Parts: sequence; structure tokens; C-alpha cells
Amino acid sequence: MEFLNNNILGAPAWFGLTFLSLVVVLLAFDLGILNKHDRELGVAESLKLSVFYIAMALALGVWVWWSMGAESGMERFTGYAIERALSTDNVFVISLIFSYFAIPAISLGMTVALLAGGVGYSLWRSRAGRPQSAG
Repeated sequence: MEFLNNNILGAPAWFGLTFLSLVVVLLAFDLGILNKHDRELGVAESLKLSVFYIAMALALGVWVWWSMGAESGMERFTGYAIERALSTDNVFVISLIFSYFAIPAISLGMTVALLAGGVGYSLWRSRAGRPQSAG
């Protein structure tokens, strides 16, 4: 179990594994429980889910601040604020693309497209900023 304390990308391995576990649990909750039935969410339910996910992000930021220090915590909160602001235009672009290709509001195609896009973007962003190996 010594490997859990190894430093990977500036944080202990246990930290990254805990974060990935949280992401998997939240994805399973979102895709497996909340989206079990094809239905359109109302405004009240959307707001409740937004508050829940924002609270989870803020709790993660507090955890980073507490476990890794104020500088890492502030970097986490700053990154979250920037990504949150940038995601607003993504909603507009996604709605334009889905309306152009006439993808129904409630469909498996929309769910798959959003999931694949989100995972692909996350993987792409995880590689951004890291030096590329000379090939």
C-alpha cells in the first residue's frame, strides 16, 4: 500500500484515486439513476441538480484546500470558476449543433453524444499543459 503515498502529478496517489472514485460514483448516479427513464427535466429539478453538483464541486475545493494547502485550494477554486464560465458558451454551441442535426430532446443519441463529448473533452483537457514526449 506504499504506492498510495507516491506523488503523481503533484498529489499523492490516494488523492487521485479518491477523486476518480468520486467521479465514477457521480457518473453512475447521474447516468444510472437520474437518467434511467427518458424524460425531460423541469426547471425545479434542473435547479436542484445544479445546486447539488455545484455543492459537490465546492466541497471538493474545500477538501483540496484542507488536505493540500491554501495555494492548491485557491488554484482549484480559480480553475472551477474559469471552467464554469467557459461551459456557458458550450451549452449554446451544443444546442446549436443538436438543433442543426435535428437530434430529439429526449433520445439515446443525445445522451451518448453528451457523454462521449464530456469524457473526450475531459481526457483532452487532462493532457493539456503537460509536456509532450519527443517522439
